[in-house]
Amino acid sequence: MVIRLYSLLRLQAGSRSLTLDLRQPTPLAEVLAQIVRLHPKLGPSLVAEGGRPAEHLVVTINGSQWRGEKGAPPLIHNSDVLDLFLAIGGG
Repeated sequence: MVIRLYSLLRLQAGSRSLTLDLRQPTPLAEVLAQIVRLHPKLGPSLVAEGGRPAEHLVVTINGSQWRGEKGAPPLIHNSDVLDLFLAIGGG
């Protein structure tokens, strides 16, 4: 699967994109944990306490934004494309 990184995440990872080989559908939190194992500097930006996705992390899965809806977390497939970026404020 392809993970595209934006803004500060690119700087932290030293790359515009990453790839993971998922052998089976994998919960989003586990995908993020795998990314952090490969790129520890991304940890605070991607994962909150308890392994949840960080509150300021914006995730799109195949172009559709995941908003942390209640219920089962999304399963990520090897054919999916994730876009990860940090929400910013301003005015």
